[in-house]
Amino acid sequence: MSKIEVALQTRENYLSTPVELKLDDQWDRSTLGQKARQKGIYILFTQMPERIIYVGKTRGSSMDFATRLYRHATEAASQNGKVYRKLKEICCEPSVIIKVALINTDSVKQHFRIDSVEFTEAAMIDTLEQILIHYLHPEIQDV
Repeated sequence: MSKIEVALQTRENYLSTPVELKLDDQWDRSTLGQKARQKGIYILFTQMPERIIYVGKTRGSSMDFATRLYRHATEAASQNGKVYRKLKEICCEPSVIIKVALINTDSVKQHFRIDSVEFTEAAMIDTLEQILIHYLHPEIQDV
């Protein structure tokens, strides 16, 4: 029998090293640092009050954190999508800062213990994203 185990961290651990996500003309990929060109899972949230807004992943070989978040953070790139509209609504609230926590592929892999089954990097990202959606209960997630 094949076995896949997934170990979750605490909610606080996932949100412990975020960066600020600015919208529209204030968007700046450099705030993502070295992770801008990496792939994985991202969590959009606010800290005070704590609200998990959305959990997503990078898709495809050319998609990285910077490109994916740009498509949420700007009206034109998002085509005024639901995530962008929610972020825009939230950022208008007094003293609320939108944050993003980035879980790169290397960190995603550390969640898994896999026994005698082939499980790709993409499958790990897909699986952990779905688990985190159910674990963190984001406000605007389609499940």
